[in-house]
Amino acid sequence: MAEITESANVVSNRRVLLLQRIEERRRASSEQEPKIPRRKMSGDCPLSYAQELMWLLDRLNADGVTAYNSIWTGRLRGPLNTGALQQSLNTIIERHEILRTVYITVDGVPAQRVTDNKLHDLGLIDLAHLQEAQRELEAVRILEEEVRRPFDREWASKTTCSF
Repeated sequence: MAEITESANVVSNRRVLLLQRIEERRRASSEQEPKIPRRKMSGDCPLSYAQELMWLLDRLNADGVTAYNSIWTGRLRGPLNTGALQQSLNTIIERHEILRTVYITVDGVPAQRVTDNKLHDLGLIDLAHLQEAQRELEAVRILEEEVRRPFDREWASKTTCSF
């Protein structure tokens, strides 16, 4: 029995030493890694390579690009507090700069600009006057129309809503 206890202590001591070494290496590597500098809070910024490619594709296609459109659908039941919903969505938009970023062209060079854009309209579409089967068909038609609609990346907010 004494041998088992002694073996457990040896394993525990080795484990503690191993964990200490791992932590030391983490600290050493994090001190050596270059930090990404914080972006200036004002002014335009150059596009990343991926953003520049997206901007170029948008310029090459006269009808606009819809490949980057992202749609979330869900079914809401019961009363909807539109004021609270709009305030919640605007809080999310305020928190994440990318949702307020637009692409602009300055002297022929693309750049990104963080705006103060917010949702001013939830895009409420009332289908209550339709029969339930017709409501479903109309909702699908509206969704398909939204997915195919490109928007002006220079002026439009990246975030739009329809309910």
